[in-house]
Amino acid sequence: MIKIQFETGTFLEINATTLMGYDFSRMNLHRAILDSLCLDFSLFREAHLRNISIENSSVKNADFYNAALMNAFLKNSDMTGCDFQNSRPIAANFSHSVLINSNFAGADISRADFSGANLCGANLCFERYDEVTLAGALFDENTRWPDKFDPVKEGAILCTT
Repeated sequence: MIKIQFETGTFLEINATTLMGYDFSRMNLHRAILDSLCLDFSLFREAHLRNISIENSSVKNADFYNAALMNAFLKNSDMTGCDFQNSRPIAANFSHSVLINSNFAGADISRADFSGANLCGANLCFERYDEVTLAGALFDENTRWPDKFDPVKEGAILCTT
């Protein structure tokens, strides 16, 4: 049995021995604290994740398709290969996270913070990106951006081999 704590002081009991690959799809995890956990291959499809905290975690290849991630804290996490298609990480904090080969196609990342994040190979063809922060974020020639978007002008750094 795993207990997930919420910022409200409440708990959610999960009948599992690990959260790796767990299916949280369509669950309400508003203000849940999932810091310093292994959530690799977990499913968060269409989940309500507003104000969730997933910091200092391994979340490789997790699926956040169409998830509500407004004001989420996702700092310092390895999110390599995650699917954020059509999600809404509005004002989410991805600072210093590894997002290599992640997919943000169709996502609304308005006011999101990607400062210091590794965006190499990611699909960043966002739906909306007003006031996005990319200071010190790394990208490479395989990173895809929206048409006419200049990541260097926004503070991102092109990595060359």
